Amino acid sequence: MRARWLLVPLTAIPLTASATAAGAAPGGLDPNFGHGGIAITNGFGTPGDAAMQSNSDILVVVDSTFPTSEFHYVAGQIARDAANAIAVEPNGDVVVGGVHWLGTAVFGVARLTPGGTLDSTFGSGGTLTTTIQGDDAVSTLLPEPNDEIVAVDFTEDNSAGVSGVALARYFG
Repeated sequence: MRARWLLVPLTAIPLTASATAAGAAPGGLDPNFGHGGIAITNGFGTPGDAAMQSNSDILVVVDSTFPTSEFHYVAGQIARDAANAIAVEPNGDVVVGGVHWLGTAVFGVARLTPGGTLDSTFGSGGTLTTTIQGDDAVSTLLPEPNDEIVAVDFTEDNSAGVSGVALARYFG
């Protein structure tokens, strides 16, 4: 199975920043967001994570079979790649993280320019993989003010029975 994923900008839905609606209770829906406080897109797949750009565009990383905007963590390898996390760096670059699965699961990270193309200055053509213990995946990305990126999730070595939380820091 060839995994494809897509960054879905939700700007087609009216997402306006607004003052708190008169009489709105804390925890209540914002009637000025989307339609009555709810925004829905149809037909894209299962969302993995979301992030907001500085212009208030909301980006959602979606595990999908949608045929565009696809990339893989290792160019030319048809593997079961998945995207689980998304973050926007202070400079506007978008970082996506997940898993590259080709016999074993490893961290997969990709960086895109604000325009949505792979950033060729990052990793190998905009993507990279990191093996920590052999059963690894990224579920959270933390952009740092100095353009470094911290990827976080579980790591497991089934043969040794060792598991834990893994953190990897990448230079921007």
